[in-house]
Amino acid sequence: MRSLYAIARKEFLSFFFAPMAYIVMASFLVMNGFLFSVILAALSQPGASSASPMALFFGGTMFFWIFMILMAPAITMRLGAEERKTGTLETLLTAPVSDAEVILAKYLGALAMYLALWLPTLLYGLVLSRFSEVDWGTVWTGYLGSCW
Repeated sequence: MRSLYAIARKEFLSFFFAPMAYIVMASFLVMNGFLFSVILAALSQPGASSASPMALFFGGTMFFWIFMILMAPAITMRLGAEERKTGTLETLLTAPVSDAEVILAKYLGALAMYLALWLPTLLYGLVLSRFSEVDWGTVWTGYLGSCW
């Protein structure tokens, strides 16, 4: 179990030693921020529907799904390739851990990075709750569905 945690921690921290993590995080937040502002602008127009902005943000538009399709490969495509590039694949495969533990640890590291991407978007709900009533059940369900 300690080896699983160590590999997952190494994988998560390795994202931040390369500029790719910052590029992915910045693009994710810019795209989601733009989408959120467009949703708020559309709902503030006279005669607009009375849909919840957070419900639209979490899957109510096709842009949400495009972001999801783009972000998962951007995070996970380097998991195995980086080991081969740095020459640590042989060391990892000969370490006293099973292949399943390595795969699970790499998955958990990528999942932690994905959760870190979503963390700043909690501010959208907090800002929105300052100016209107927010259905937090929709928000938490949206985060749960987006991150798992």
